[in-house]
Amino acid sequence: MDQNERSEDCLYLNVWTESTEGKRAVLVWIHGGGFDQGATSVALYSGEALERKGIVVVTINYRLGVFGFFGHPELTKESNMHSSGNYGLLDVVAALEWVKANIAAFGGDSARVIIGGQPAGAMAVHELIVSPLAKGLFHGAIAGYGSSIANMLRPLADAEKDGLKLQTAKGAGLLKELRAMPACLLMAPIEGVAFRWSPVVDGSLVPNTDSAMIAQGRQNDVATLTGWCADEGSVDPRYGKRTPDEFEREVRRLSVSGPASFFGFIPASELPDEFLKLYPTSTPGKSQIDSARVQNMVSTFTWAKLREMHSKTPVYTYLWDYSLPGPLRDRYGAFHSPERFEMRPIADDA
Repeated sequence: MDQNERSEDCLYLNVWTESTEGKRAVLVWIHGGGFDQGATSVALYSGEALERKGIVVVTINYRLGVFGFFGHPELTKESNMHSSGNYGLLDVVAALEWVKANIAAFGGDSARVIIGGQPAGAMAVHELIVSPLAKGLFHGAIAGYGSSIANMLRPLADAEKDGLKLQTAKGAGLLKELRAMPACLLMAPIEGVAFRWSPVVDGSLVPNTDSAMIAQGRQNDVATLTGWCADEGSVDPRYGKRTPDEFEREVRRLSVSGPASFFGFIPASELPDEFLKLYPTSTPGKSQIDSARVQNMVSTFTWAKLREMHSKTPVYTYLWDYSLPGPLRDRYGAFHSPERFEMRPIADDA
C-alpha cells in the first residue's frame, strides 16, 4: 500500500479531467489501507481510465495512523468540537469542501459529486453519510467493501484510553512532549503494543453509530451503492483449504461470540449444528468459501434494508465475482478490492 516514503506532509489531492469546459460528474476517491497506510500515489488509483469516460476524478490523501486517528482527553478538552481522534476524516471533509468550491475550474459539476472508497475508504464513506459536517458536500456514495454493521468505529472514551496508553509507551509524561517528538518517532511501532487506528464516535463529526443515525433518519440521504467481492478472504493462504476438523472448530468458536439467535428462532446452542447442515464438513473448503460469501451478502442486504426503511433515496447492493486474468486467477478468484483495477487502463492483451 505504501510505494513512497511516509511523511506527515500529506494533504494533497489529484485531479484527472479531459477538459476544463462543461459540467461533468465528479468521483472523489478515498483510498484504503486500514487507516494506517496507503496513498493516492499508488499507481492503482490513477483516474486515467474513468477520465476518458468523461468523469472528473479526484483522489485525496488524508492523515493516517497516529496523525489521523489519535484520541486523547487533553485534545478533546482543547477542541472547540469537544472531540479528538477523527483528524483523518476531517481532512476528507476539507477535501470535499475544496471540491465544492473549485471543481468547476476543472470541468466538474459541484452538484454531481459522488464519494467512493474501498476498505478503510468505504468506512470513511459510511461515516460521511452520517456526518452533519459533510452535509451537502456529495450527492451519491459508493462503499466498495460492504455494510457498516461490523465496522471499526470506536467510542471516544476508548480512543482517549488508547491515546494515554501510547503516551506512556512513548515515554512522554505530557501531551506537549508527544507534540515535540519527530514524526518518525511517533510513527515507529512499539514492541509488544498494538494500536488500532480508526474513526471515532465523537459526538460531532460522527454523532453516533451508523446504524443508529440511519434508524433515526439523520443521515445524509443520497443514493448509495455497497457490496462485496466473492473471495474477500483469498489473501489467506488457507482460504478454502480447511480440514473438516478445522472448519468445524471454526464454526463452533464463532458461534460462541456470534448472535444470541439466528433470525430469532434458532437457539444459540443449536447454531453450529444448523450451520453445518447447510455447510457440511464433508466438503470443508467449499463450505468455508460458500458460507463466507453468503455471510457477506446477508450482512450487506441487512444493512441495505435498514437504510431503505429510513431513507428516500435508493440503495443498491452488489456481489463482484469476476476474477481478473492472470496466472494466479484460480488461486485468488474475485479477491479483496479488485474493482480498483477498473480505475486505471488495462492492457488489451491482459
